[in-house]
Amino acid sequence: MKLTALQATRNYIRKREGSNLFCAVEETSVTLEPGTLTVLSGPSGSGKSTLLNMFAGLLPPSSGQILLDDTDLYHLEDRELSRLRNLHIGIIPQGQTALAAFNVQDNILMPWLLYGSRKNEAFSEKRKRAEELMEAAGILELRREMPSGLSGGEIRRMAVCRAMLQKPEIILADEPTGDLDEENTAVVMDLLKEHAASGGTVFVVTHDIQVRTYADRMLSMRKGVVTEE
Repeated sequence: MKLTALQATRNYIRKREGSNLFCAVEETSVTLEPGTLTVLSGPSGSGKSTLLNMFAGLLPPSSGQILLDDTDLYHLEDRELSRLRNLHIGIIPQGQTALAAFNVQDNILMPWLLYGSRKNEAFSEKRKRAEELMEAAGILELRREMPSGLSGGEIRRMAVCRAMLQKPEIILADEPTGDLDEENTAVVMDLLKEHAASGGTVFVVTHDIQVRTYADRMLSMRKGVVTEE
């Protein structure tokens, strides 16, 4: 599956000198292709996270369209959009997003628990998938730990596993290596690169220079404008 921003913009009302309108994303047309790991870099405040959230179906554009193949995400009802996102789009948000009342394994299983079958064999398959991801991310021994006992980097790797649980066609990652050292950055990026190599669509927003070496395609963003490198 591919994601396309078609003449998409995002504006906010803010008190600014000479205007109350702040354009976070200027008119943008860009397609994220299957089999490609696309990296978007740029300074803080340039609109990178805003664009990612638009692609994720979390933030409607002020004008233009966001298309998943031929489906306009923002023409769907909220329930339809939530289910589509759960099945087809894995999101690694910026910051710490662990559910404090659940251990690591249950945090990772949450996308399936919300929408999955309750059949025992289906749960067994998803648990096996979660364990494989935790092992690949180096956190399998932490599966019974609560988020309060984890480091920021461990929580970030847990979020990566959660985003990949459903084997989504698309993964959107906002600073996925922000809390990681060089070794664990390589672990996470190898997982994302492998997903792209298997035909998935991967979009990474980052300040991390190390991440650029994994890119099949590089974009940059300045003051809401996306350009190809």
